[in-house]
Amino acid sequence: MHYVITRLRGVRMAVVLVDQRCLAEPHAARLLARLQAQFATPAMLVARDDARWKGARARADFDAPPYLHALLGVEDLEWSELPDECEAELPF
Repeated sequence: MHYVITRLRGVRMAVVLVDQRCLAEPHAARLLARLQAQFATPAMLVARDDARWKGARARADFDAPPYLHALLGVEDLEWSELPDECEAELPF
């Protein structure tokens, strides 16, 4: 998985690219809590169908669609590899 720390709609947050399965409960809530603690920022999980972001979906502890829409308008994001301790929590 990859992540970026960016500012969307004036809010600094961690955006994490995940598999579609990570958006389902109870995995999403646990992963969001862990990421928010790790990065000390709000976090948003984003799953996409292809490299062009077709069918992108998001999950967060806040109203995610406006922030997903803002993310889609950002160019040149520098994604980093997610630290192993976060990925260890995934059930698959």
